[in-house]
Amino acid sequence: MPAYKRFAELSIDAGEWCRNWEYDGKTQEQRKDAVQVGYFSRTDGKITANSRENLHYFKPPLPETNLNGNDYEEFCNQKNRSTGWRYLEPHQRCNIDVLKYDVVAGRSTLVKIATAIYERKYPFEINAVTFRDCKTLFLSSRQTQTVQTEKHHYWGARFEAISTGRETVATESQFMTFFKRKVGPHTLLITAEMDCVLKSKSKKPPSTYVELKCREDVTRNNYSRFMFMYMRYWLQSHLVSVPTIVVGVRDKAGKLVKVDVLRTEKLPEICKQYRDNLEMGWNARKILDFLSFMLTQISRVCEKNAGTTVRLKFDASKQLFTVRLAPEDNFAERAGNALVRLKSRQHRRQDTKHTKPKPQKKPLQSPKDTEKKLYEPKPQKKLQHTPAAVEEEWAKPKPQKKKSQPTPARTKKKRRHQKSWFQRTFGTCFGVL
Repeated sequence: MPAYKRFAELSIDAGEWCRNWEYDGKTQEQRKDAVQVGYFSRTDGKITANSRENLHYFKPPLPETNLNGNDYEEFCNQKNRSTGWRYLEPHQRCNIDVLKYDVVAGRSTLVKIATAIYERKYPFEINAVTFRDCKTLFLSSRQTQTVQTEKHHYWGARFEAISTGRETVATESQFMTFFKRKVGPHTLLITAEMDCVLKSKSKKPPSTYVELKCREDVTRNNYSRFMFMYMRYWLQSHLVSVPTIVVGVRDKAGKLVKVDVLRTEKLPEICKQYRDNLEMGWNARKILDFLSFMLTQISRVCEKNAGTTVRLKFDASKQLFTVRLAPEDNFAERAGNALVRLKSRQHRRQDTKHTKPKPQKKPLQSPKDTEKKLYEPKPQKKLQHTPAAVEEEWAKPKPQKKKSQPTPARTKKKRRHQKSWFQRTFGTCFGVL
């Protein structure tokens, strides 16, 4: 009997979990910063490992800048294209061992799962799989339909281009990074795109990275949307330990009104006054605990059905997660092929290490041989014992010793000044000079 027929669907009510949540004091582990373990640049679908070619420095934009441009249609065409690479290909190019981690996922996938306790508008689907040889959980967002590119998406990309000194919007050139992060008992390998970086000699990534965002200037009537927007900003930056968020505030026509600089650590305190109201407030500890809880539940289901795609579906209107098997999806096959490629590449690297020709060392000499070479006298020329040969040898001019040259006057002055005062004054009386 196939595995998907034996499996019963699992449902998780995110709203009920949120209402019954109690802080247990274990979320303090999340204060540890994420560690960057790799990076690459992507240009027109081509991956260049360990390259910062597409990483730009931050340049503060001027207020009252118009975010409208002539490349809107080109931006829409680029946005709908696929990435063009195979699953886990960037990890393979950057020589990252994914089997060392508990969960391998993109940052946007983790943000969707964690913020589901407050999400009531946008549904989503996520594929997950594990294998018997490894306990690593692989997650990937499933695109159910073509994403409609709206005007505010273009304004956000235009703001990023202006803040990095670029004239045109280019979605096909990206700088991607890999981060190691601890969330609860899980060790995550997160793939995220970095917008820009600050010029600094003392600090190192990720403390120099900057997250760029663009939003509409909201009013008091629409303040709940503003608070939940900050919740996503905080979680995206917190997962990869980006300390600074630059938010461009625009009007409805796409004109930049002002630029706000936010610290990631202070965002929960800014929104703390709205926590009492469930519809408006959000809790940072609650979000991280729910992410850890969901990763544990998904990994348990995937371990029981190793090698089969597990589909995680979220209904935003009911705030309900439904977990079921999806053997018709080829995500498990793509992940399995990627693991085979990674393992074969690791074996090849190990074989090349062992097959490298070692430099040949010179044979060691015994101490007796070295003593002979050091103390053995040089062979002298044998003279012919004839009177003519002896006369020729004696007739050769012998090398004369070089005569010592007289010291110059300057050295005499230096020597004279080095004498004591008594010698300079009374030396002539005692016959010293």
